[in-house]
Amino acid sequence: MSDQSDLRATFRRGDSDAVEQMARAARATAQADGDAAGEVEAVYALARVALRDGDLPRAAATAREALDIAQRSGDLRLEERPRHVLAAVARLSGDHAEARE
Repeated sequence: MSDQSDLRATFRRGDSDAVEQMARAARATAQADGDAAGEVEAVYALARVALRDGDLPRAAATAREALDIAQRSGDLRLEERPRHVLAAVARLSGDHAEARE
């Protein structure tokens, strides 16, 4: 999906404000369309911004939100990205056992 590619490219450029705006708009569209994958991707982008900003509690909460959406969808593939952020938060918090989990 082009929107997801644009979102990732904007994140890579480091424009967190633009990522947040794009992710919120993408989430609203995904929710309206019943697109769990699009919603997970949008919420995951918000979690990545929080992680990059060093806000570990917000990154974890947002990643858990994305994981909940993924789990409700029944598509195990959608769980990968939120779990990746949760593992990063655990590693950065010093909880290496949780990161491996």
